[in-house]
Amino acid sequence: MALVPHRLAGLALVVGALLVPASAALAAPVTVNLRIEGPSTTLFEGPVTTDVRPFQFTTGTDTVAHQCDGTAANQGPSATPVPTRAAAVAAASSITPFSTSGTFSASLGSPSFDTIAGVSTAFDPATNSFLAEYKNGVFAAFGACGDPIADGDDVLFAYGTGNEQLLRLTGPATATAGTPVQVHVAVQPTGAAVAGAAVGGAITDAAGNATVTLTDGVQRLKATKAGTIRSNALVVGVGSAAAQGVAGVVTRAVDRTAPRARLLSPRSGHVYRYTRFSPRLFHIVVAESGSGLKTVKIRLTRRVGNRCFSYSGKRERFIGAKCGGGFFFAVGSKADFTYLLPKRLPRGHYVLDVSATDNAANRDSLGQRGRNRSVFDVR
Repeated sequence: MALVPHRLAGLALVVGALLVPASAALAAPVTVNLRIEGPSTTLFEGPVTTDVRPFQFTTGTDTVAHQCDGTAANQGPSATPVPTRAAAVAAASSITPFSTSGTFSASLGSPSFDTIAGVSTAFDPATNSFLAEYKNGVFAAFGACGDPIADGDDVLFAYGTGNEQLLRLTGPATATAGTPVQVHVAVQPTGAAVAGAAVGGAITDAAGNATVTLTDGVQRLKATKAGTIRSNALVVGVGSAAAQGVAGVVTRAVDRTAPRARLLSPRSGHVYRYTRFSPRLFHIVVAESGSGLKTVKIRLTRRVGNRCFSYSGKRERFIGAKCGGGFFFAVGSKADFTYLLPKRLPRGHYVLDVSATDNAANRDSLGQRGRNRSVFDVR
């Protein structure tokens, strides 16, 4: 948790911009095909463009920026900063967006993911499954921050034991509705045919081929088979969609879970004595494991007798408001942070509410006293 008064936030951003290494600013960006296969569904799939950049989890206890350019000790063969597989994940998570959490090993130069897009990808001792990493169909030899990437590389993170075959699905980009078309399933990178794989309601034969019939629109096919890693998506424009173009379609998990904010201070139900201690610092934590936290807002109202006020973050003072009303203002977008008032709260009856919204527009429910609402007095 970083304790930074809100009036210094702009200065911190300026300083951060000045500290970006020149090598990172001058690095040529690359575009790769990134795919993240969770235990039961595809969490992300699509083209990602990135240059040299640090890696940073978006949620959890470790959200600091880590060196991720292939140059640190034990992080691979490169002496020159280069884009890496983990940089591609960081770029995708910030643009799409989706959340990530986990721990970072500096010695291995690799993030270890606990969750991606709200789905657990942590090691399962019962099945020996973990988030295995591949580049161009080959099990990765280096940590994700030490493995350089180049234009057109296939970057895959797939939940399994690391011994499964990787399915590769190919077929036409366009089709006529109601007309059978042939698709092919093979092992990446050997190209060996895969029999018995399910795709589009059909099963592949000994040559790895299956015939599917598609309806009008943009159809996304994936091949699956027990004991293997599901294939890439084959996106087919069928009928009227054939002329529209479907390249670059991104697949990701849909986040429908709202974040949950909690006020750690000031304490709900507490009576503070102005002459001894009056609150000035608000501590807020937010649990968000889906699309990532977008914004946190607070509403602080004060009542003295029959007069009511609402705190303005812009003016940094209380202004008159209708009793039972008041207004919210944004205070940040971190999962664990503090907000510092310019001075101690004067005497009065206070209600402090927190509202958290994620990048999928899910909003936390309001007014749960003891969690995201604190009701307290200063006397």
